[in-house]
Order: sequence, then C-alpha cells, then structure tokens
Amino acid sequence: MATPYYTSSSSTAGPSWSAGGGSGEGARPTYSYSFETLTKTNPLSPLAQRHLTRVYTWLALASGSAALGSYAFITGYLQLPVWATLLLSLASVFYLSGPPAPSALWASPAQIRQTALLTVAFTQGNAIGSLLNVALYVDPRIVTTALAGTLAVFTCFTASAIFSRSRVGLYFGGLLGSALSVLALLSWVNGLFLRSEALFALQLYGGLAIFSFYIIYDTQKILHQIDMGYLDAAGQAFELYTDAFAVFVRLLIILLRKEENRERRRDNRKRS
Repeated sequence: MATPYYTSSSSTAGPSWSAGGGSGEGARPTYSYSFETLTKTNPLSPLAQRHLTRVYTWLALASGSAALGSYAFITGYLQLPVWATLLLSLASVFYLSGPPAPSALWASPAQIRQTALLTVAFTQGNAIGSLLNVALYVDPRIVTTALAGTLAVFTCFTASAIFSRSRVGLYFGGLLGSALSVLALLSWVNGLFLRSEALFALQLYGGLAIFSFYIIYDTQKILHQIDMGYLDAAGQAFELYTDAFAVFVRLLIILLRKEENRERRRDNRKRS
C-alpha cells in the first residue's frame, strides 16, 4: 500500500486542498500566504525535521545521479543524444511538477517520483558532460571550485531561509519568476540578433543571483508545505536540485570564461 503524501495533523489551520477530490493522495494543496504565515517564527517541528532530512537525502542522491551522468559522458560509457536527453528530462520534469499519479502495479507513487528525480538528474548531468570536458581540459581546478562555490552558496542561503525569523522569502516567487522571464527573453534576443558579450555576462550573473534567491524561496515554500501537510520529498528535492544545478552551471561558465580571458591576456603579453 502506498504511503500517503499528505497529512493534516501537522497544520493548526489545516490544508486547503485543490480541486480534484478533497484531501488525500493525488491532490496538491493550494496556499494563501497570510501575514501570520510570513511572520511565523516557530522552531522546526519534529515532523519538519524528519521530512527535511528525507528531502536533503534525496537531494544528495540526485546530485550523485547527476555526477554519475557526467562521469558516463566524460569517460564515453554513455553519451545520450540531444533528443533522448530532452525527452527523458521533459517527461521527468512534467511528472515531478504535477501531483503524484495513482499507484502502478510495479511501484508506489513515491517510488515513481523518486525514479523520475534520479532520471532527470542523470540526464542533466550527462548533458553538461561536454562543458565539464572543456573545463577539465582548461584547468581541473575550475570544476572543484565551482562545486565548492555551489555548496557554499546553497548552504548559506538554505541556513538563511531555515533560521530566518520570518518567511518573507515566500514573497520572492513572483519577483524571481518575472526576473527569470526577462533574462530568458534577453537570452533569446541576444542569441539570435545582438551577440553581445555584456548581455551574456548579465545573463550569467543575473541568473546566478536569481537562482541563489530561489534557494531561499523554495526552502521556505517547502517549510510552509510541511505545515500544510504536503509531504513529497522527491518533488521538493527536485526544486532544490534545480536551483543548485543552475547555480553550479553558471559558476562553472563564469570561472571558465575568467580562466580563458586570463590565458588570452597572458598570450598577448608574450607576443608583445
């Protein structure tokens, strides 16, 4: 029997369930962020602590799956074609973004979502294998520095979200979504028409800032979901994994560009 994702025992006010049949497995709660929610300063409940442990465990497993995908590409064991990467990633993301489907004959909804999480992480890790190859060729320290930077950013912003005296980070969602849409539009325009280095740098550093703040938003959203009784460890780990992956890729490109510029200046000095 599948373990329910939702429980109302952890919420004092009780969750508000979306249309589709009331509370229970397969429904996703809807939220209204009140002033009381945003200024909540209660310490983490035992339920929240246990569930966060599960979320970060699946986040670590997803990161390991991404590393395995990158390793498979770099060593040549498995280099997925672009169409396969897109198909597997889109299918997994689509499934993780929606409510849990009914139990299958071979697995529970939780197991299917966990499989989807590991699949999308593996395909994304495989997809950046060529970028990692370039970084390793230029200077292997770039990869380790990007990993350390991502860990530092994620740890600091997560701690800020968890130990904050209020949950004003929940208000970041609309602002961050709008900023991300603007960056996506700039990326499209720059890629097709302008080819501006300044705009590309803006996309990199702007995207790094946006996804760093998304860590705060998603962490506080997960805490609020726990209070509302929504306990989907794999789906919530996917949101945090997406933030961390985006930060890592942007840090990797920034460091790679800096190293290439340094090499270019060094070559110019030698010629002169």
